[in-house]
Amino acid sequence: MTSMLTRREFLRLGTLTVGGLWAAAHRFPLTAWAAPEVPFRDPPLLDIRRPEPGLVEGTLVAQERWVDLGFRKARLLTYNGSLPGPLLRVRAGDTVRLKLTNNLSEITNLHYHGLHVPPTGRADNVFIHIPPGESFEYEFTLPQEAQTAWYHPHIFRPPAAIQAFAGMVGPIVIEGDLDQAPELQAAEEHVVALKDVAFQGDRPAPHTIDEWGEGKEGDYILVNGRLQPTLRVRRRLLRLRFINMSNARHYRLRLEPAMAFHLIATDGGFIEKPVELEEVVLVPGERADVLIRFDRPGRYRLVNLFYPRGTYLSKPANSLLMTVDVPEGLPVPPSVPPSLRSMQRLAVDTGAPPRKIEFGLFLINGRFMDPSHQMADVETRLGQREVWELWNNHPVDHPFHLHTYHFQILDRNGVPEPFPAWHDTIPFRPNDRIRIAVAFEGFGGKTLFHCHIMEHVAMGMMAVLQVNA
Repeated sequence: MTSMLTRREFLRLGTLTVGGLWAAAHRFPLTAWAAPEVPFRDPPLLDIRRPEPGLVEGTLVAQERWVDLGFRKARLLTYNGSLPGPLLRVRAGDTVRLKLTNNLSEITNLHYHGLHVPPTGRADNVFIHIPPGESFEYEFTLPQEAQTAWYHPHIFRPPAAIQAFAGMVGPIVIEGDLDQAPELQAAEEHVVALKDVAFQGDRPAPHTIDEWGEGKEGDYILVNGRLQPTLRVRRRLLRLRFINMSNARHYRLRLEPAMAFHLIATDGGFIEKPVELEEVVLVPGERADVLIRFDRPGRYRLVNLFYPRGTYLSKPANSLLMTVDVPEGLPVPPSVPPSLRSMQRLAVDTGAPPRKIEFGLFLINGRFMDPSHQMADVETRLGQREVWELWNNHPVDHPFHLHTYHFQILDRNGVPEPFPAWHDTIPFRPNDRIRIAVAFEGFGGKTLFHCHIMEHVAMGMMAVLQVNA
């Protein structure tokens, strides 16, 4: 989840971890590998067709291609030849037909990360595998909810971590009625896809043995496939849709000189009213929409600060992610809207005992995932509203991700969550105890929950959830 760390909290975290001691002696440089100014660019739009109202059709091609990253060229695994893959921009309530053609030499598939659509049939069914040279047409109807989401492979063998690290990731934006509100239309909007990369020769660096345990992080952090780009804004009210598309890297984002982020949406869509933050923390797979109101012109640096991942050491990379250039002469920006929508905390079934979920050393509730995926680790009923008590019984972070269903955080380590918000991916720090409320509504079937460090998924840190009708 997006959150704000005070300086005191950060120092306390640092003193409790090996990573904190390492960071004190090795500060990440702000302008590492700085190059001549590179213009910011949004991800390319997916070419879609609308053969009838409410129906969207498009095609993704999984293929190895040379990609120009600005500071170098590399041969990556891509969707439609770009990094990130093309932006699927649709409207709430649309029916989406998306054909995936597999031009790789191995199987692949798609996971629509964050979408509340069926986990069965031709929808977000990660148990479908598409052989090389074949195509598959996914089809699903989007709920009436605006949100920022993304897509990536979710195969099991070979691990999706390899394909994702090599470039197979892409953004999704679902527009709703609230996006058309004058207060939001007044903002200049951009997708900011954060993805780290590393190379061996012209190709992505292969995983080492240690990286299957620690999670693979890259040498360079890219913004929409560019190293340290500069965004020259046309308006002084800016909306950024942050997406963490990295396999394992956690982001702790701040603007320098200091400028507040106003959080307006989490994984599952808009929150009740903007929340002012000094920093935004994003774990792998997590998203956050923010407004930034620049009250004065200048050049502002979006930087990634050190994040202590328990006993794992984050690999050094450029901490300067991008620059926002606010020129002289732009009109005074409008105010950030005081409210967004009505939102209630999720009421749960009080008669059922909380369900206990323990994350351990690549284990969930003491066991690895059944490799056949036939055995349900957790069973529940459609229509049930449950409280899950999550415990990270391991000295490293394990971001928690639930497919298909969004949830609300009730409390973290006994401290109530300050405002209701819908999530599918949240930070899960060492020894954290988090209570969440989940509504299993809309459709049942076999789905998953897991640690969203992709290498940990490959190690078996995933569980099958069966929702019976």
